[in-house]
Amino acid sequence: LILDLDSTVETLYGNQQGAEVGFNSQKRGRKSYHPLLVYEGRSRMLVNASLRPGNTSSSTDVLSFAQQTLDRLASHDVRYARFDKGFGGEEFYAFWESRQIGYVGKLKWTTRLQQHVQACEHWQRFVDDEWIIEGVTVAYQATSWDKMRRVAVIRKMGSVKSFV
Repeated sequence: LILDLDSTVETLYGNQQGAEVGFNSQKRGRKSYHPLLVYEGRSRMLVNASLRPGNTSSSTDVLSFAQQTLDRLASHDVRYARFDKGFGGEEFYAFWESRQIGYVGKLKWTTRLQQHVQACEHWQRFVDDEWIIEGVTVAYQATSWDKMRRVAVIRKMGSVKSFV
C-alpha cells in the first residue's frame, strides 16, 4: 500500500465542540477543525482520520496517528508514505525508516537547502509538450536532522513554447 498523509482545515459555523480559531486561509478568524487524514494512494480510499481543533499545527500528534494507522493496517504490506512539509522532521522521518517504509515528503525551502542545491551541476531534464522539468538528487542534512538523507529537487519552467 501507499499511504498519503494530509491535513485540512474545515471551517465551522456555530459553536461546535472542539472548534478553535487557527490558521484558515479561506475564512480568517473563524473557528475550525484541523483533521489528520490518511488515504490509500492508488484507490484514494480513506484509511484513517483524526479530528483536531483548528489551532493545532499539521504535525501535532502525527506520530501517534501514523502508528495507529499502521496498527490498523497490520495485515497489509505498507511500502510507501507521502506527505507535505508540515509533517516533516527528524522524528517523523526516523519513524518510517525504522519500519523500512519508503517515504517522500516536501521540504521547507530554506536558505541552507537553496545554497546546497545551487552547487548542483548535473540536472536531469524531462521535456513534454507543455513543460520543461529538471530534477537532481543530493545528499543533504538539515540542521535538525541526525543524519544525511537523499533529497530530490524538482524545478519546472514555464511553457515549452516560451523556450522555442
